[in-house]
Amino acid sequence: MIREGHLLAPEDRLRALNTADLTAEASRNADPALIDATMDQVLALSMTHNPGDLARAQGLLDQVLHNNAPQADPWRSLARLLAWRLAEQRRAEDAVERGAQQLRDAQRDNQRRLDDVNSKLEALKAIERSLNTRQTPAASSPKQ
Repeated sequence: MIREGHLLAPEDRLRALNTADLTAEASRNADPALIDATMDQVLALSMTHNPGDLARAQGLLDQVLHNNAPQADPWRSLARLLAWRLAEQRRAEDAVERGAQQLRDAQRDNQRRLDDVNSKLEALKAIERSLNTRQTPAASSPKQ
């Protein structure tokens, strides 16, 4: 049975933790028979922003959702809600990563184009200097 106040109390406690303590909390292996401990670990994993933690949290939620024990029944609705939320969070993070990669690719392309333009500009300057050095002696020679 879900204890009264249990749904939000762990989240408040976890949000107050520093990064190291939150990571330690997320790294604990909860006993799968203790649904409330598993759900607490899911919450911690969803807050760490470490690679792979969202997938791990989703796996734990799947265990809760597919747990046939009667004590899992009261947790299923919350587990479905968290599973949906984590899936949305994962999609958002994937979209951000794709956007960041596109930005990096565009910056690399722009830098390459800038380097090409600078190279062409330097070549034109070299041509201009060579023309100026050839024209200068001819222009200074006296006319006859």
